[in-house]
Amino acid sequence: MQGPASVPSEGAYYLGAYVDPPNGTAELLENNNAKTGARIGIGYKPDFVVSSVTGPVSATPGQQLTATVVVCNQGTQAGGAPVEVYLSADTTITPNGPTGPSPDSFVGYVGTPYLNPGQCQALTVQGSASVPSEGTYYLGAYVDPPNGTVELLEDNNAKTGARLGIGYKPDFVVSSVTSASSVRMGQTLTATVVVCNQGTQAGGAPVEVYLSADSTITPNGPTGPSPDSFVGYVGTPYLNPGQCQTLTVQGPASVPSEGAYYLGAYVDPPNGTVELLEDNNAKTGARLGIGYKPDFVVSSVTGPVSATPGQQLTATVVVCNQGTQAGGAPVEVYLSADTTITPNGPTGPSPDSFVGYVGTPYLNPGQCQTLTVSGSASVPSAGAYSLGAVVDPINNQPELIDDNNIKVGTLVSITP
Repeated sequence: MQGPASVPSEGAYYLGAYVDPPNGTAELLENNNAKTGARIGIGYKPDFVVSSVTGPVSATPGQQLTATVVVCNQGTQAGGAPVEVYLSADTTITPNGPTGPSPDSFVGYVGTPYLNPGQCQALTVQGSASVPSEGTYYLGAYVDPPNGTVELLEDNNAKTGARLGIGYKPDFVVSSVTSASSVRMGQTLTATVVVCNQGTQAGGAPVEVYLSADSTITPNGPTGPSPDSFVGYVGTPYLNPGQCQTLTVQGPASVPSEGAYYLGAYVDPPNGTVELLEDNNAKTGARLGIGYKPDFVVSSVTGPVSATPGQQLTATVVVCNQGTQAGGAPVEVYLSADTTITPNGPTGPSPDSFVGYVGTPYLNPGQCQTLTVSGSASVPSAGAYSLGAVVDPINNQPELIDDNNIKVGTLVSITP
């Protein structure tokens, strides 16, 4: 939809749309026809924003800190403005101004080069990490802090980045936790855990691994046992600042019942080591299936880049059994106008276009098979369609995990 941006005066405006504005069509609901989008600036001015601000994960008090700030001009006129970087105890960045000094800790300043409309520039800002006390701080940047440049929007000049720890302590994090995609109940599970010290001092702490029914990992603690299933424990070697270590943790996959569980790791679970940040010790990995069933997944689905309506289409589908028992299930291929593949089922036909079907041979645990599925590219209209495959589309085969049977592959252009 196109039209002139005719407004009473320059400034910030919300873009919105309304369907059936005269209520000419009787609807089930008459009060849900409007949608408000983002604000846009209309006029002849620049509009500076901080796109991103990044820096180190930790620093000692007073240490030289280097921040990288990306500044963009999303206005309609060229211009330039200074950039200031701060450390804040909260997520609100407040610059020094005519009404008084900032409650945040000033780090440094740099001038912004002249930016044309749509142009961005990555800047380096350096200064001292001088804060009132050790702890956790947000790194933030502010462009045009004194509002010396008139802009289309004046309230979008600040950007808050990630937290960093400032002080003389270690800071342990779990970078990753991985294992096999399935195990039997009670079987020994081997997890690989990468632990890093992103603090400013060396130290060590234990690591515990759990299996959780949800994505929140809760360790055993002084207030009571964990609701998650404990797998095993290992001590962390002494890590220098910036050092990482890969650890192996083994233990039984003892869970209340068969099903899908999240693998997770926790470093320093009893908080026995004082750290710069105390709330970043947990990491949740991928789900794994625990029990005595197969688990079918579509590893990949590929096909032609184009086809004519009704033309014979051949898709190549790789199906794997990542469960603990052998089995087989059928595979169906669809063309979808979006990236969601919905198979035909007992509740009704699929909104997607069915291409074809093939049975999956009996697959042992860990085995994969490449299948060829052919059928007609019969779609309601020309356009771009996502090629997708579903294994066990009607959930006829009991599996360890039942919601990982679908894979969306490449786009196919269907044109006459």
